[in-house]
Amino acid sequence: MNKLNLLLLFLFFLGVSCQQKKQTIQEFGKSVYQTYKTDLNDQKNLYLTKSELRKLLKEFRSDNSGNDQLNEFIDFTIEKQEEHINLAEYDLEITFSEFQWNNSKIDSITYDIVFPKPGKDSIINWPKSKTQIITDLKEKFLLDIFVFGNDNERKIRMDLNGVVFIDEELKLFKKRPSIKYVNE
Repeated sequence: MNKLNLLLLFLFFLGVSCQQKKQTIQEFGKSVYQTYKTDLNDQKNLYLTKSELRKLLKEFRSDNSGNDQLNEFIDFTIEKQEEHINLAEYDLEITFSEFQWNNSKIDSITYDIVFPKPGKDSIINWPKSKTQIITDLKEKFLLDIFVFGNDNERKIRMDLNGVVFIDEELKLFKKRPSIKYVNE
């Protein structure tokens, strides 16, 4: 009986440890913002990997263009990730040097859901977007996430455009986070 209880307990913990935690949009926005406070190199983990990018592009691709063109685009996009992180370092050192990142906090996070369509995209804007459960959406979509923060003197807005939802995880796709001061 004791061995059976131990076996059941082991299987329960094994099942719990194998479950994938689903990241919320707010958690993702906070994690990108946090990389500016701690280590920008952590941002590399927030971008699509080569295999995720390949899977995503095959899902969105409607034509039968060659694999060479697809591979070139994937290689180019992966190379850009390092450039994005270097530009973020530049932003911190030059453009936003007076913003006190370490003493800053997040005020709010909003987001728009973007359904790519030929011609004009279909967008569900905030606050209506917060009523949508992204795991229930059947169409392919992107997110534009806006993180509002302050350091008690200045307010900023970090825009995360074209965030993708793949394998039940949010990832930065192609564009780097852009930051601007918010005037009151």
